[in-house]
Amino acid sequence: MDRRDFLNKLINLPLGFGLVSLLFSSLEGKTKSNKSNYIFLQKDLKTQHLDLSQSGFINQKTQALPGSLMKLITFICLLENKLISPQKEFECRGIIKISEKVYKCQKPHGKMNLEKALAHSCNIFFSQAAQEISLKQFLIYTKLFGFDFKISNKTSPIADYALGLSPEMSIHLASALNLVALIAQQKVRSISGLTYQQLHKAMNLTSIIGTAKLLDDFVACKTGTVLLPNQQLESFQSWIIGFYPVQAPIKAFALLTTSGSSQKAAIPLAKQLLQF
Repeated sequence: MDRRDFLNKLINLPLGFGLVSLLFSSLEGKTKSNKSNYIFLQKDLKTQHLDLSQSGFINQKTQALPGSLMKLITFICLLENKLISPQKEFECRGIIKISEKVYKCQKPHGKMNLEKALAHSCNIFFSQAAQEISLKQFLIYTKLFGFDFKISNKTSPIADYALGLSPEMSIHLASALNLVALIAQQKVRSISGLTYQQLHKAMNLTSIIGTAKLLDDFVACKTGTVLLPNQQLESFQSWIIGFYPVQAPIKAFALLTTSGSSQKAAIPLAKQLLQF
């Protein structure tokens, strides 16, 4: 078995942190002489092979909070448990305070339903909708999609988990790729076809009118920007994960930039790497 086949086998296993570390350790030698401020992986969903040709700087210690990527899990949890109607609207005025915690959006979005809220990555909508979810419910769905968060006690508000902001939730790029590949191929069989259909539509809307509208409208995707703590100036890490084409996915990808917001860093870089 050659090195590429070995990595492909790893990426197709449920990705606990041990396997992820092994994957990144294997990649590290390939890229350590070509350091950059991003990490990128793309997967062929038919052959299950990884494209490592533009992987960037890989370090097995590189992790980041998932941020708004977790809204994908929240979206699924809300629909599968019938906790919210897809037509339910919340008013986004750009800021809200819930149980002494303040959540913000970059701008007021106005009235948002679930689909539009995912496309625009509306923190105000999801922080309110998350009040219907228990942490136990949420963690059931994170586990279904390959995450193994070690949360012994609820130390953060439920909205922090739903928005991927709890400090207990750092993930590797391979786990993010695994998440979007499972969604693209509808591999978690316990999730209804209708929920997948609605999620795919909302992820496609992201690239049409939402946070990734500069990408391409045949992509279904999710962006995320995370403010780094303990920095003198505002500093960010950002994500974009997705699959294409929407109707019959053949490729899934995941990109993490170690500096810059999704609008200024992750999306332009993804467009360049994917050659859209």
